[in-house]
Amino acid sequence: MPAGLHRIPQPFYFFFSRGRMIPAELERLIVRHRSEGHLPFFVNCTTGTTVYGAFDPINSIADICEKYKIWLHIDVSIEFPRTPAIGLCDSWLLM
Repeated sequence: MPAGLHRIPQPFYFFFSRGRMIPAELERLIVRHRSEGHLPFFVNCTTGTTVYGAFDPINSIADICEKYKIWLHIDVSIEFPRTPAIGLCDSWLLM
């Protein structure tokens, strides 16, 4: 990892619910790492994970990212035309 960057670990059993990111846990980790002097700057969501086909709760995650001025990226795997939350992100990639 490049100098100065810090990765927030995301244990699968703790951070995800049926393949979906848990917004309250995301915010808790952001607050904790900011209090430790780190500056979270990027969150990656997905619409249609490869294992579960799960959709992250993008609206809630977008609100958190906006609150803390964090870049929100979405990997769009499936259901692209039916992803209205795509307008809430800073960037996206059709996988």
